[in-house]
Amino acid sequence: MRNDFLKILVKLAGLLLTASLANVASAVVPTNTQLPTVSGTLKVGSTITVNPGTWNGDRPMTFAYKYQICSATGTNCAAAPGLLPNGPRPTLLLVAGTAGKRIKVIVTATNPSGKKNATAALTDVVAAYPSSAAPLVEFINGLPENGSYSSKTIFQFQPTGTGVSLTCQLDNRAATVCPASNKITYGNIAPGSHTMKVTATNSYGTQVASHTWTVVPLPAPVPCVKADGSACYHPSVGATWQWQLNPDNGQTAINTAIVADMYDIDGYANDASIVDQLKNLPGTSVANRNVTCYITAGTLENWRADSEDLNPQVLGNPYSGFADERWIDVRQISKVDPWLKRKMQMCKDKGFDAIEFDNVDGWQTANKTGLNITFEDEVAFIVYLANSAHDLGLTMALKSNVEQIPAVLNYVDFAVVEECFAYKECTRTDPNTDGQYGYDMFIEAGKPVFEVEYKAYSASNNVCARANSLQFSTLYKKVDLNSYRVSCN
Repeated sequence: MRNDFLKILVKLAGLLLTASLANVASAVVPTNTQLPTVSGTLKVGSTITVNPGTWNGDRPMTFAYKYQICSATGTNCAAAPGLLPNGPRPTLLLVAGTAGKRIKVIVTATNPSGKKNATAALTDVVAAYPSSAAPLVEFINGLPENGSYSSKTIFQFQPTGTGVSLTCQLDNRAATVCPASNKITYGNIAPGSHTMKVTATNSYGTQVASHTWTVVPLPAPVPCVKADGSACYHPSVGATWQWQLNPDNGQTAINTAIVADMYDIDGYANDASIVDQLKNLPGTSVANRNVTCYITAGTLENWRADSEDLNPQVLGNPYSGFADERWIDVRQISKVDPWLKRKMQMCKDKGFDAIEFDNVDGWQTANKTGLNITFEDEVAFIVYLANSAHDLGLTMALKSNVEQIPAVLNYVDFAVVEECFAYKECTRTDPNTDGQYGYDMFIEAGKPVFEVEYKAYSASNNVCARANSLQFSTLYKKVDLNSYRVSCN
């Protein structure tokens, strides 16, 4: 991920703002009134499930689970082996390393007022898997869905047993020895029905794990038309803009006095009256400003009002630097669709014209999502976002994802970009774009590029000449994204 430090500062500012806005006279931190409990068969190869217990306190309230393995006496505890042993999922697959151990689960409840822990009673000792039994094998960490748009997918699986050998097979392709990582990638998957099989064999028998799903072609771009039949907001190349996600120090609301054609503001922290106020003010070259709704799509921010509404089984690792924000498995669109559609509807109901979906780059390995998201999975997700927004009469900004521009340019409507000059990835001629992609492609398509550089403007050292020659709408901003702004155009 590029710009990690800068994004963390922006996220921190947003978190502090949200906490400030939620600071009511009688803030109540989470309080546990009934301890968490653990259920399930305590044997290697089985899955245990945690009930987080009963809690009082402000909402929203979300839960994280720290799984530990301890000695038979309940001492010498350490992180449990396996998938996401310290995360949002209330389930844990008991792998070989848990045999002979007792499981300790610490549940952390978080709300806008604070955090508290509660610990479940130690389980009994986990039984080993029988050494003379046929093996088990099961898929873990997400599977492609029926109706998937993605032509490339990663399967991850967990074998259990003694002396197990594994073979992997997609459809009628020749079966091959599975990688030692227990993870395999298949690409160039054509539309149609497909079946993936993992066969586990040892001296005592065989078991097969299989998954069948259907791949469909990427849909055509959905035209954006409002409910009344009028045209959606399509900003012009060179339009001026203001990006303010946080109020200035000492203020509780954003500064609406800066003259710009488009404002990009936080969708949760600003109500319909702010949107209406902005839309009734003139811009630089338009009689009425337009307003873009900033929301996250590829991560869950657990301090937001709707954070309890998302199934925790689709969550992965924390966003870098933030234990309270986690990556979302964008492969599982059917599970995230209701939650995301409500967010989009919130933007529409407040009168926004467009949406800036943040964190749509989970496919990049540097993000360490803990999920098996491929380049193609992310493209499919962006296509879903764009077409869903258009169905509501809202246009969509592609956020800081330069590598995927060629694949999604026909679906999205404009770009919001962080520091492409600093990172030398603005155009196809820049050193870090390999000549294959660049935001100049948006300009060629008649779609604007709203770009920001995070530092104080200097008259003697700035990128404005080049930005203007490229027809980018470039701003100099501070990383906390308050009202400070120097516009190149």
